[in-house]
Amino acid sequence: MGLAAGVGLDLPPGCTSWLQGNGIDTAGLTLLRDRGGGAGNGVGGGWEGGGADSSDFISAAAPPTIDTSYCPTPRAWQITEHDGRRTQVWRTPACPALYAMLRPPAVVLPPSYLTARAFHIGVHPERPDLILLGALRVSNPAALVSVEPFTHAQSPAGVGIAGVVIGGVV
Repeated sequence: MGLAAGVGLDLPPGCTSWLQGNGIDTAGLTLLRDRGGGAGNGVGGGWEGGGADSSDFISAAAPPTIDTSYCPTPRAWQITEHDGRRTQVWRTPACPALYAMLRPPAVVLPPSYLTARAFHIGVHPERPDLILLGALRVSNPAALVSVEPFTHAQSPAGVGIAGVVIGGVV
């Protein structure tokens, strides 16, 4: 089992150790270069119009030895109510760099991840990463793809994410 996500140099080493101690492969953790106005200040600066390409990501297993700016680890509070409702309160300002960290492109995933039997993806229902979902489907057509919306949609869903996720069955 592996975890793919953007993290920052501020990720406490104990978090990675805990994951590894519980049998989680952390090779999919990546750092994202901050092109100015990134996840640290919520401005969005260098991220306008699309997000990151693969050259903006590096493996968190081999942090840089030079002084380069990377986005901080995304943080959110998960509030679970007695009736089962869950509310996510972002502590990291929303911006394109944050969204890029939450959905690293398939090309930066370790090759072994692309042959997984199942993928579980957290998505924003108004910004589902159809390119990533499609790439996972192409990499392993037999894999189960589970999608968890991490917030509610402000408006009805647009183009069929179901067709991408479950292989054309709507």
